[in-house]
Amino acid sequence: MANHLHYLLNEWYPERDNAEWVLGTVYETEGPCYRKAGAMMLFSSLGQQLGMLSGGCLESDIQRHAKKVMMTGEACTLTYDSQDEDDLSFQLGIGCGGTVHIMLQPIHAGNGYLSLDVIRAQLEQRRSGFYYQRIVTNGAEIEANYIPSEKIHQLEADKTPLVNDLMKVISAG
Repeated sequence: MANHLHYLLNEWYPERDNAEWVLGTVYETEGPCYRKAGAMMLFSSLGQQLGMLSGGCLESDIQRHAKKVMMTGEACTLTYDSQDEDDLSFQLGIGCGGTVHIMLQPIHAGNGYLSLDVIRAQLEQRRSGFYYQRIVTNGAEIEANYIPSEKIHQLEADKTPLVNDLMKVISAG
């Protein structure tokens, strides 16, 4: 239950303006990994960690990077490759054998809370939809949005492209 998105957002929402927050998202995996694309975790400047992005062995390193995101206000991506002898995940002896790609993004009112407040409200109403994030590359703007399922059907009927090649749908409820 502690990794369920609804639970994470309900824990985060009342505290969203009382600390700095970073959203960690697994956006791609290769080979066997503990968590798959779409897994999310929230980190606060007060040391709170909500959810998990691995089997528990990467979270302290991810939190170190999340603190950098809080300091700079810039999103970043991380890659942990458990087959690369020079990679931290190999050195920690992570047993999954795969590669996990993670994006860290600051969450604040200025970026619309990455639409996490909207997702929380939709989940409260038991409404489904799609959440997408722009994968940060070379200074790309942070972008995240939630699209209700009923709007997806209309966009598909109109043949409107939903996302471009720099974005990934990472979670659907």
